[in-house]
Amino acid sequence: MSVSKQRPWPVYGHEKQVQLLQQACLSGQVAQAYIIYGLRGLGKKHLASVLVKELLCQSKSLNCDKCFSCVRLKKNLHPDVMHLPLTASQSISVDEVRLANQFLHFSALNSGSGRRCLIIDRAERFTDAAANAMLKTLEDPPTGAIIILLAEKISQVPATVRSRCQLIKLLPLSQRQMQSWIKQFNLAPEIEETVLGLSLGRPGRALDLLADNLEQYQLRMERLLSWMSSDSVITFQNLKLWL
Repeated sequence: MSVSKQRPWPVYGHEKQVQLLQQACLSGQVAQAYIIYGLRGLGKKHLASVLVKELLCQSKSLNCDKCFSCVRLKKNLHPDVMHLPLTASQSISVDEVRLANQFLHFSALNSGSGRRCLIIDRAERFTDAAANAMLKTLEDPPTGAIIILLAEKISQVPATVRSRCQLIKLLPLSQRQMQSWIKQFNLAPEIEETVLGLSLGRPGRALDLLADNLEQYQLRMERLLSWMSSDSVITFQNLKLWL
């Protein structure tokens, strides 16, 4: 089956990245480890979840949404998928990585799908010990294991980990893409314009703004602009708290 005949993935934008991953799935040449990286709000988690769904779907109609695997994934109950970090901690601990390694090796003997998928968010936050533990798995992964790391700042992911993963970089969507994407929400023109201006090509940021904090964000930006036009001194560290 060629990529052109394959059922489209539910990913808006990022066409080259999606095509690369689709072709890997169709050809059976899926890498054992990926790092999907880019700014917050670009859809890294979503792309990772779509890739996992593609890998584990039991139907010939890819991304079917109806087979046992797809239903379990939708409910976050799939036995062959694990997510890190397990807590809201500021770092990923060596204990979490060891638990993930046990999951991958145990599943190698018990998986019904033939694949085990580990998704690691905030990969910049490995402790040194956790990075070393993960490195051992990346150097000699169990058969069928797929490891997907997500990161905003690729430079902060340990170099030894980066070197053993295929990198997938996500970029902000174009203005035209964002204008097309946001039409689904049927917003008032002034709200749509504001959301597009503040989201900077990031659908996830746009969704956050629409969810609950558009007015708060606007007030913060207005106050920030007021400060910048005054004699007040604003450091880059303080600026980060506003954006």
